[in-house]
Amino acid sequence: MKAIVSVNGTVATVLPANRGDSRDIVRALLDAAANPRQVKTVTTSDGLGWMVPAHVADKAGLTSKPKRRSTRRKKASDDDSAVTASN
Repeated sequence: MKAIVSVNGTVATVLPANRGDSRDIVRALLDAAANPRQVKTVTTSDGLGWMVPAHVADKAGLTSKPKRRSTRRKKASDDDSAVTASN
């Protein structure tokens, strides 16, 4: 099951990546929602989808957290390919 999820503040718009995944996606959203009214059907230029609170999409496993990149620079001693001179 693959979905295209767009989060804007506290609201997520969920679109199926494949039409065949629609039932699985809506089932996951309804299971994750405290109230079925939280899962609203929307029609976008890309097709049928759902608008839900962002935490519902997250709980349904449809969102991913962005990976944090290290901003630390590698030191020469950290690099396995560093060549050291010896006398």
